[in-house]
Amino acid sequence: ADRIDRKGKVGILTGTLTAPNHAGRVKGFKTGIAQYKGINIVCANPDSDDLKIAASLTEMALKNHPDIKGFFCCNATNPIGCARAVKAAGKAGQVHVIGMDALPETVRFIHEGVIDGVKMQRQWEIGYWAVVYMVAINQAHTIPKEHLIGSVLITKKDL
Repeated sequence: ADRIDRKGKVGILTGTLTAPNHAGRVKGFKTGIAQYKGINIVCANPDSDDLKIAASLTEMALKNHPDIKGFFCCNATNPIGCARAVKAAGKAGQVHVIGMDALPETVRFIHEGVIDGVKMQRQWEIGYWAVVYMVAINQAHTIPKEHLIGSVLITKKDL
């Protein structure tokens, strides 16, 4: 919100709407952004975890809303597709991109200033605790219903 002076048009690349993690991220973004009355969500489109579709949707949003100020990308691939389209349109640094996960191409786009930042999950912990809990279940132990592993924000200054 601060990157766009708390006003203007933004878009969402929603990933796959049947994926609970994507739907939750979209809901969280909408809830968070609702406190900024000057920010309007002008498009929210599913890209089915396909970076080419994400790029195409971003190109369409840039064409339909030439004054769009930013995009929220809610999975690992759509920040890449979005960044490719923003960069190709010559709008890197003018149109802000935030997203999820730190794939190598995403990190390059952060370094170049095309993507402002991403929330990166702690993948090692996800895998580790999945194994620990599966072993516990197989040994008839109870496990917690939820185990928060957290995430870290990665921006250019963190690289």
